[in-house]
Amino acid sequence: NEQPVLDRKGYEAKEGEDVLNLGGQNYVVPDITFENEAGRRMHLELFHKWHESQLNQRVEALRVAKGASLILGVAEDLMSKEKLKETQKNSQVNSLSMFTFKRFPTPKAIMAYLS
Repeated sequence: NEQPVLDRKGYEAKEGEDVLNLGGQNYVVPDITFENEAGRRMHLELFHKWHESQLNQRVEALRVAKGASLILGVAEDLMSKEKLKETQKNSQVNSLSMFTFKRFPTPKAIMAYLS
């Protein structure tokens, strides 16, 4: 399954309200939902330094779920640089969408990632 190609034009960001079923009793209520004029939705879930176990669980759930429209935003201080690099490498191999941020991702950074 290919990740959708997104054009940042026409996307509107709003507070995440949907409950995403990733299968295997894994559910996500995203932090932010992006929707374009055609009704296509992408979701963003943010992981901060106190969310390491949740991040590992989410990466594993997405590895199995394939095709979920969920982007993971990961704080750089969440884990050691080596462990973060390994997680990013695994995400690329498994076609997961993931980016890192320092404190909190700015709207500009998120929209740049969507394009």
